[in-house]
Amino acid sequence: MGKRIRAFFQSPLNCLMTAVFLLILLLNCLTVKTSDDLGYSIHSGLADLFHREYIQYMTWTGRTVAHLLARTFLSMPKAVFNLCNSFVFVLHAWLISFHACGHKEAITPQRYLLAVMGLFLFAPVFGQTVLWETGSCNYLWTATIILIFLYFFRQYGEDGTSHRSSFTAGMFFLGVAAGWTNENTGGAGILMALFLLIDSCRKGRRMTSWMISGLIGALTGFMAMILAPGNAVRAADFVNEGGRAYVLVHDLFNALNVLGSFRGLLALMLGFGAFAAVAWKKKEELILPSAYVFCGAAAVAAIILSPVPVEFDRSMFGAAVFVLIGTLSALHAAKKSADLGKELRACTGILCVCSLFAFARAVIDLSYTRYQYNVRENWVSSQKALGNRNPVVPEINSEFFTTYNAMYGLNDLLESKDFVNNRNYALTHGIDSVTSTTVDKWNLIYRNGDPLLMNETQLAPYLARLSQIQDAEVFVTSSYLDESYAEWLKLFGTKGTGYLYGRLGSGLSIESEPGGKEEMAGDHYVWINASKDPAYCDILIDGQEAGNDRSGITLTCINRQSGQILDTVTFCTESGEEGSRHYDER
Repeated sequence: MGKRIRAFFQSPLNCLMTAVFLLILLLNCLTVKTSDDLGYSIHSGLADLFHREYIQYMTWTGRTVAHLLARTFLSMPKAVFNLCNSFVFVLHAWLISFHACGHKEAITPQRYLLAVMGLFLFAPVFGQTVLWETGSCNYLWTATIILIFLYFFRQYGEDGTSHRSSFTAGMFFLGVAAGWTNENTGGAGILMALFLLIDSCRKGRRMTSWMISGLIGALTGFMAMILAPGNAVRAADFVNEGGRAYVLVHDLFNALNVLGSFRGLLALMLGFGAFAAVAWKKKEELILPSAYVFCGAAAVAAIILSPVPVEFDRSMFGAAVFVLIGTLSALHAAKKSADLGKELRACTGILCVCSLFAFARAVIDLSYTRYQYNVRENWVSSQKALGNRNPVVPEINSEFFTTYNAMYGLNDLLESKDFVNNRNYALTHGIDSVTSTTVDKWNLIYRNGDPLLMNETQLAPYLARLSQIQDAEVFVTSSYLDESYAEWLKLFGTKGTGYLYGRLGSGLSIESEPGGKEEMAGDHYVWINASKDPAYCDILIDGQEAGNDRSGITLTCINRQSGQILDTVTFCTESGEEGSRHYDER
């Protein structure tokens, strides 16, 4: 075993691939579960996992291969995915290098490094497509399946590698998996397989049975995905309010932005153009590079035919991969036409510097996000142990988000307990509900608040719980309260319409006009302000705002001696009797 390991690391390429594996593993370990990860991790066994995927196929999307991968990994410890995903990234970069040059022996450390940096710098929303567990299964893994499928077509076109007759059946099933990936990349993969088949025939090689079975399998998988009943349901979510002409112009305009802007694929397209110009004398060498770029552009154009808006988002991952292959393949052809040693070394050095700065920013971003995530998870666990099954958690601070963060562009937990992520979070954590608020409000109030008081979400039980807390002072403010608040106002011993503000238990009355009051809680100064505008419905404790700036009735409970805020909650008739603890930041 020791000799094999030493022999493995004698290869500079193997050393580089190991380094890439460790670096991408670090990013995977720092990436947290978010958004769809919560929903796809819910199941009660293998049979239920397949049943849930069947329901999704019938009601939302046909990407069964990708989502079965995601559901399977999300049923395991995250460490399993981290290792497997890092290996797949390394393999994906190797496959890009192979497709670019056509021979395993031609994959040098420099070519492999260019493939890695091309992915790292130019793949759209890297965090969502490579590091996010659900997203990676939908994009990195499916694109890898497609490149493995195309590998045999590319290899056959270069050296005519033969296979056993049993390989024909295997290629059919591999083709099914490759076609059944995602809508635009799966179609682009089939188109590229046709190009490679035609190129093999152009070189005088015969069409083989495994090529035909592979293409039939890919078409079968692609149709199974496209014809999924859930696609029609999903399409209904995209409402066309501007008319067909507007949508067509909008999508064409955005498609050109994707292909022709530096925030899209322009850098790769310019690289392809430059290398193609150098290799122009050997036009035959540019046939396959052009085919890869064309398939990438086709993957962009395919979105125009779908109800999904054309944007340089995760749906463009496969397009970026095809264009990257075409660019590196054109570079391979250019090196045959001219001595590009110095220029290529300079270009590689520049990309290395850019990648190092991007990697450093990614590590800082992901580390801070991981820290916040761990604080939140530990706090929820402690609150659950103390009896709070309706915790208020802090929002993840997005100030330092980069495109290498899986949370970039995705919804985290929101203010509503009924939001899908909130519901799934509650289910996966064994609690009744969860809502979020700003980090500063969480630190001021809920982090060290009263767990049992915060557990109450309805007004009557909440007021009953308040009466059980020793040394508590409760202050009330409100926006304008109309007749819909009549039943709640009875609980405060008042009636009518207007504004409610003051100290609970000391002659609260409904006032016709908004206003403010000064109160003391022990040695602590309290200012209460009611207003028609919820933004000015304030409860200030020693100068710190403890209110939620929300419509309805807001109550703040503090400890008379310490001044510690135990809870702030707002009850609004628009949301029934559900108390809200989200600060409405304006």
